[in-house]
Amino acid sequence: MFIDSDDFIAEDTIKNLLEFLVTDNLDFVMGGYIKYYGDSPKMPSKSNKKVLSPKDIFNIAITKDDIVSVPWGKLFMKSLFSSIKFDESTNFAEDMLIFYRLLRISKKIGYDSNIYYFYNQESNSLVRSAYSKTKLKRIEAAKEWVEFSCERFPSLYEKTCAYYLNAIIGEFSKILFWDDELAGKKITEFRKIILNNYIFINKAPYIKRKNKLKAFLIKNNLLILFRMILRTKGIGE
Repeated sequence: MFIDSDDFIAEDTIKNLLEFLVTDNLDFVMGGYIKYYGDSPKMPSKSNKKVLSPKDIFNIAITKDDIVSVPWGKLFMKSLFSSIKFDESTNFAEDMLIFYRLLRISKKIGYDSNIYYFYNQESNSLVRSAYSKTKLKRIEAAKEWVEFSCERFPSLYEKTCAYYLNAIIGEFSKILFWDDELAGKKITEFRKIILNNYIFINKAPYIKRKNKLKAFLIKNNLLILFRMILRTKGIGE
């Protein structure tokens, strides 16, 4: 089981998840989590267990909660890691890069809604740190998700493309405030992707509304206005 150094788990977490994993012959099992701010969180009164397919889990990741792609809060069969390894060359988005590889070799995944994992929001983790070039790795990982969905889950391909484009537009909003050579290259690269997919962005139901507006501003090269709106957080970061 993976646990981040600044997070913690509930008593009997491993015992309960292991029992679920063994009883239902699962490849891995994940428990519910809650964001922890140092207070006493409200806990759900009822636990609900489900056995899901890799496709079910991938669909949740691209449409509802991509935090299901992180390794923490999950208990895995050791055999899953006999053929795949984490990419040690990066310290960001490595969870996204291994997530789809785990789904490729899994058949049954368990989910127990009981809160077992406390995701600490008070620490200075890399995810919550100031934006940096390292975080562009998320775009590479999202692109690999698109290729994976085309290969394994064609019915989820459009949703995965929308996830990728939402990520592109989100990253564009951040690098717009950089002032270096890489920023210029990435702005040109991302704008080209947005222009090439503008009709899809405008019509796809899984593109966030604020990102449709951002894409309109990017398409029409209204970058000064875009910066002004972002500074006032008029359409979200």
